[in-house]
Amino acid sequence: MTSFLIASLIAFFAPAPPDAPIQNAPYDRCTLGGWNPIFEIDDKTELPDQLPSGKFRLFQNGSWHRAVWANGELSITSGCLPDAQFADLERITKLLARAPWKTHRAAVACFAYSASYREYRVAGKLVYTERVCDGLILDKLSQRVLADARAYVAPLIAP
Repeated sequence: MTSFLIASLIAFFAPAPPDAPIQNAPYDRCTLGGWNPIFEIDDKTELPDQLPSGKFRLFQNGSWHRAVWANGELSITSGCLPDAQFADLERITKLLARAPWKTHRAAVACFAYSASYREYRVAGKLVYTERVCDGLILDKLSQRVLADARAYVAPLIAP
């Protein structure tokens, strides 16, 4: 029994034969932790029991998470940007960071009301709240950046 135990320990601690292939796990940038969100879209409502709400977050490493609460059910999806789309992530990140995110009041505003609204966050900071007929207009540069960012994440948040 003692010799079996010693033989087992020697086999366990012995170096692998030189011809044995080394097994490395494939690199996956989206499994690495510690990344901050760069762009978030929060669909909110003042009537949570009647209207859907949701949250989308895109992180620096290309991972994304989406949660939707509708009809009493929670749906969660997540994934990793494909390499072709990930190549453009740095450009989108810089555009979002450089946008001024300034609003001004419109001379004329409508009086329609919606209980649903959307908040946009860049690097965790609320930069714009989009409401129906709130009378606020986002500056032109920020409008273009927001349109580019929404187009960039559209394939990820499509139902």
